[in-house]
Amino acid sequence: MGTMNITYFNRALDAGISIRQGFEPLIKKIGETNHVESYDLPESRFTPKCILKNLWFTYKHRNKHGINHLTGGCHYILLALLGCKTVLTVHDLGFYNHKMNPIKHFIFYYFQIYLPIKLATKVIAITEKTKSEINSIVPFHREILVARHHSVDQFTYSPKEIDKKHLKLLAIGTEPHKNLETVIRAAAKILNSSLVVFKKMTDEQKDMCEKLGVSYQNKYNVPRQEVLDAYREADIVCFPSSYEGFGAITVEGQRTGRPVITTNREPMKSVAGGGAILLNNPKDDKELLAAINKILEDKEFRKSLIERGYKNSLLYSLDNCAKEHIEIYKSIK
Repeated sequence: MGTMNITYFNRALDAGISIRQGFEPLIKKIGETNHVESYDLPESRFTPKCILKNLWFTYKHRNKHGINHLTGGCHYILLALLGCKTVLTVHDLGFYNHKMNPIKHFIFYYFQIYLPIKLATKVIAITEKTKSEINSIVPFHREILVARHHSVDQFTYSPKEIDKKHLKLLAIGTEPHKNLETVIRAAAKILNSSLVVFKKMTDEQKDMCEKLGVSYQNKYNVPRQEVLDAYREADIVCFPSSYEGFGAITVEGQRTGRPVITTNREPMKSVAGGGAILLNNPKDDKELLAAINKILEDKEFRKSLIERGYKNSLLYSLDNCAKEHIEIYKSIK
C-alpha cells in the first residue's frame, strides 16, 4: 500500500486539550508519509442543536475514498460517516457511569457508545483497561485493538538532585478522581515542601492548603512549555488518581527523569511499566507520605526507580505510536 488518505475528526477546541496533546504530534508524524487532513468539531456541548451541527459538519468533510479517524470524545459523529471507512479511538468510558435519568442514560449509551463501536470499521482502545471496559458493556462486537497515541518525545530527560530542604511536588489535575486532597494532606506533613498544581483548583482545595499551611502554586490555561518546565523543576510527580483512560502524567514524569508515585490500579499500573511507586489506596495520605519518604531516604531505590521509569517511557515514542496506527490503517480493506 502506498500513500494513504486519512481525515481526522477531533472534539471541539473548548472541550479540553488532553486528547489533542496526544494526537496533534501523531497526526503530524503520520502526515510526513501520508496525505492527512484534520478538523475540529464546532461544538462541545451535547444539546440537540450542537449534536446536529457536529453531524452536519462531519458529513460535509467526510473522506469518501480514504479513512476517517475519530480521535475521541464525540463518538456519535460516526453516524455521519456511514458507508465510509472509519476508525474510532475510545479513551475511556468514565462518562458512562455519570448519574443521569434512565432515558438519557439509554440514549447516551446507544448513540455515544453502542452504535459507534458497532459501526466503526476499526475500534482502538488506548489501554487494555479501556478495552476491557468496552468488552463489558458492548456485547458481540468485532475485535478491539489497542494502540498508543500519546508520545512523550517533547519531554526531555533532565537529571536533577532532589532538594530535600525545599521539596517541590508536582500534581496535575484537580477533579475528584485525581485525589489532589491526598497530595495536599501529605505535603502538609513535609517540612519546607511546596506544591505545584496544574488545572484550576476549587475554593475548597485552596482553603485546604491554607488551613494546613501548604505552600502552593496553581497554574492553568498556560502554554505547553510551562508544563514542560514544571516537570523539570519538580522533585517528585504525585499522581494518585482513582480512574484514568490512560494516565499520561506517569510517562511524562518518567521521560523527564522524575520519581513518579501513582496508583496500583489499571491502567496506571500497566502504563507505569514497573517504573513508579504504586499506592494501594489513592486517598490514603499516610501511604503517599511513606512513598515520598522512601524516595527521599533511599538513594539507590530512587536511582533505580528513575532508570526503570525512563526505560518504560521510551515505549511511548512518536515513531512507535505512528507505526502502530499506520499498521491499523493498512489493515482496512
